[in-house]
Amino acid sequence: MMLFIIGDYMRTSEIGRLIQVKQNRKLEAPYQNIGLAIEENICQRCVSQIDERWQLPSGISYCWNCAIVGRLTEQDTLGTLNRGIHDRFERPSGYYTWYGQLTEVQSRLVAKIIDGLQIGKDQLLHAVTGAGKTEMIYPILKKYLDLDYRVAYVSPRIEVIRELAPRIMTYFHIEYAMLHGEVKDNKLWTQLLFATTHQMYKFYRAFDLIIVDEADAFPFKENRSLWYALAQARSDKSRIIYMTATLSKDLKWLIKMKQVQLQQLLLRYHGFEIPNLQLILIQNDWRQQLPQHMIRQLQKHSGPWLIFVPRIADLDAIAQQVEKCLPHCRIRCISSQTDKREGIVDELKQNKIDIICTTIILERGITISNVQIIILDGDEGIYTDESLIQIAGRSGRDARYPHGNIFVYCFERTKQLMKVIEAIDQLNAK
Repeated sequence: MMLFIIGDYMRTSEIGRLIQVKQNRKLEAPYQNIGLAIEENICQRCVSQIDERWQLPSGISYCWNCAIVGRLTEQDTLGTLNRGIHDRFERPSGYYTWYGQLTEVQSRLVAKIIDGLQIGKDQLLHAVTGAGKTEMIYPILKKYLDLDYRVAYVSPRIEVIRELAPRIMTYFHIEYAMLHGEVKDNKLWTQLLFATTHQMYKFYRAFDLIIVDEADAFPFKENRSLWYALAQARSDKSRIIYMTATLSKDLKWLIKMKQVQLQQLLLRYHGFEIPNLQLILIQNDWRQQLPQHMIRQLQKHSGPWLIFVPRIADLDAIAQQVEKCLPHCRIRCISSQTDKREGIVDELKQNKIDIICTTIILERGITISNVQIIILDGDEGIYTDESLIQIAGRSGRDARYPHGNIFVYCFERTKQLMKVIEAIDQLNAK
């Protein structure tokens, strides 16, 4: 266990953590006992109903749903350590070095968000992709770090955390921690944490401000267990800022029940419209032969390209077809099963490769200048409305290249595709 000397007592890295205590033992002061880990057949960490199949060989029940962060059994209890959680954090003078300029609209919305937070209202920032949400967070983050708030910046997707943490910390020169399923949890005590939403299972009344980026995304979307984990990680004085480009049912419910104040920004920071889907009808299976239109576009634009396919099993097929038609093209594939995805994306950004063939794992959380996009089998219904809008949002984000292409190759113009095109048109009209 890591120890920190703070004044006249020891601060451990377990401050603000939800601590698992084996075999119904009791914690002693300054720790606090919370209660049974599984009570009345409900896991008290993730509120899952314990399935009768979730049993160890010994017959002891456990929670399978949140076992990814440590297995809780019916013999365990939960505790926490909150002593010292609101002590002052040390920040070097001049730690904040962002000197950029928000637009007038962005500045006005930032002021409204801060005003709402100060009167105890959670905030929902609904902004189109490329509106500059991250930059708008900088002055808000600075204000609450200066107030000694402990802050968690969370997202359902690892890719979002990987992309945004170093980008944000370029301008905030303080210690921070990053926590997701692909890094070791060293239980660092820092004022600022970047984490995936699943990591909130590990905390208890720990954060004064939680920023939830891509709040509409799977697996957070409509996941009662993760919403509970988020609520349990909130301190008594906490506030939440939800950020999204597309409103999920969860977020619409929060608006309807007046649980949040809605702030909207439906214009990209550079003032240009979001590029819309271009539907290209095809007659043959692209797995056997690429459409001629697609080949011409790949020849016309040397890169960078993102080619989306509906299934992991399709990645080899599309890579082989592209290599057959464009043998000198540099291609990599990314899926949820790919290691070091971040490095491959960086290669595309640095022009070391020309094309990434991918699944919806890259639908959000990445910014690639001048990227062109292809969506294959866009009419199969595998892509959700939100996924298609998010994929479109990867295009035209750079003010130098605001007019990207999103080619959707399909056998028919489905109601869903026409609905998404209309939705993007409506966003551009506001």
